[in-house]
Amino acid sequence: MTQNREGGEKRGEKDTHMVQIVRELKQTVDEWLKSINEEIESEDVTRFKVRFLEILRSILEWVRDRLESWLESSGEDLPEKIDKGGSIQQIHQRQISFSGIG
Repeated sequence: MTQNREGGEKRGEKDTHMVQIVRELKQTVDEWLKSINEEIESEDVTRFKVRFLEILRSILEWVRDRLESWLESSGEDLPEKIDKGGSIQQIHQRQISFSGIG
């Protein structure tokens, strides 16, 4: 029985770690977007480079939106269970999907 409890704790730690990684990735994408916007607004940029940066910005905004929706759904869709000790555990049974590619 202790093995199940330990496995559950490890699974919870893994899910929390995944959320932390996604948050850090989102922060990095936000920094990239800020840098791209500053580059586009600078006056010494060619039209070709501006077009390239706009395409790159669109891709990064799409990635950021997917990360935000995943983070929002990771907290909302998790049913909670109260264990014998009275603490609340979240049950994680969701797969990550980045659909819409193409």
